[in-house]
Amino acid sequence: MTLVYDGERLVPGIGGVIEAEHLHRYLLARELVAGLDVLDVASGEGYGSNLLAQVARSVVGADIADSAVAHARDTYVRPNLRFVQGDCTRLPLADASVDVVVSFETIEHHDQHEAMLREIKRVLRPDGVLLISSPNRPEYDRTLSEPNVHHVKELDFAEFAGLLGEHFKQTAFYAQRFLSGSLIVPFQRREAGFSGYSEGVAATASRELARPIYFLALAGDGALPSLGTSIHEAPTEAAGHASVPYLEARVYLAEQVNGTTQAYGEARGAAEVYALDGRRKRLRLVLPADLQPLRRLRLDIANAPSVIHLHALSLHQADATTVWQWDGDSGVFVHPGGVFCLAQRASALLLCLNDDPQFDLAIPPDVLNALRGSAYMEIELTPRPLTEALPDVLAELQVQRGSAVSTLTAAALPVGMADHLTELGQLLRMQMERKNIVIRELRAELLETQSRQSRLYEQLVRAEGQLELLKEFVLQGVGSRLERI
Repeated sequence: MTLVYDGERLVPGIGGVIEAEHLHRYLLARELVAGLDVLDVASGEGYGSNLLAQVARSVVGADIADSAVAHARDTYVRPNLRFVQGDCTRLPLADASVDVVVSFETIEHHDQHEAMLREIKRVLRPDGVLLISSPNRPEYDRTLSEPNVHHVKELDFAEFAGLLGEHFKQTAFYAQRFLSGSLIVPFQRREAGFSGYSEGVAATASRELARPIYFLALAGDGALPSLGTSIHEAPTEAAGHASVPYLEARVYLAEQVNGTTQAYGEARGAAEVYALDGRRKRLRLVLPADLQPLRRLRLDIANAPSVIHLHALSLHQADATTVWQWDGDSGVFVHPGGVFCLAQRASALLLCLNDDPQFDLAIPPDVLNALRGSAYMEIELTPRPLTEALPDVLAELQVQRGSAVSTLTAAALPVGMADHLTELGQLLRMQMERKNIVIRELRAELLETQSRQSRLYEQLVRAEGQLELLKEFVLQGVGSRLERI
């Protein structure tokens, strides 16, 4: 099976800053685990566990997502490597069974931090070591235009250090930040060979990396190894690559457990990320292998303003048997939020007006009940940026109002469309204001740069003038001495 980048769980090959940061941590961890038994908590796609298994005696990759575990098992096969499904608060390992626990991009995805640390301490041997990362909440938040929807509880340094200090006698902290590559250096202590300098002519050395985005910590009850100072260089286009537009389609499940219909929850859904590139594509959202009887399905078709041309939508059993296929009737989309549907012949245009467009699917109960573990939803669509596609959508609406010949269903302006156009207008005004903020910040930065350049030029002119005076003084002195000779 194929695992796609979902905006959070790294898939090798996506490039950019996120790949450099993730790979750097695992490459550093690989230096610590030679000949040891290792647990990789939240192993995701499996690439990191595979890197560790190149030198470790044994590696267990544990992840809460069935789809990630299945993908990792199929993709990375080594005699000393295995992947298991497991929650970080209930690790499927025996007491005192590993020498090193690695946990990257995990702790911020839940709020059961105490339970997670207790479990890690349980599976570690007495002299074992934990290597764990955590985003530095104040600085991490500054890098985002809006909150990371995948994160549940982020920590600042004091919270992170306090949590680890409650469970381990020894801790050592490192700071990580992307510059032209990912840099990891000791935090709150000077490492030989490293000095940080702030920007400007009067730069002063710092004892630590300024404005770290992530903290990396070693924790244990005995002596800790040193990670030193390291950099993982990224391609020159890395920073720009991260701005490639992607959307996420996610299906949420309401299952019946012990006679009670559960609420929608992220842990029991499925997601796939796709490029916002105007190209037709097919997505496959695989449901959990231990699927319980389904009562409702909700589809979040995108996670940003966009126009989605929906061509086909269907449900299939794991053996590819078709259980249900959408017939083009827009009535199947119920309880919409942030999305407006324009029906077309055997397809639909979905106007996604905010960052969380969603709707329930009115699928017959017998169809939902017939779905079994690892069943999947298949979606065929063409995504376009909202601002790019909006003129075409409005033109079609105008045709619908003024002509009987239209690609849209023969009706007047759809009921409720005026309200959604008002919402759309508010969205566009908000985006314009965001652009204005960016422009103001860039203009201020440009003016500051020009001012700094002007000050530097003035300093250069003064230095040159002083140099000329020194030359004249020295030459005059030499000349007078020659005269005396």
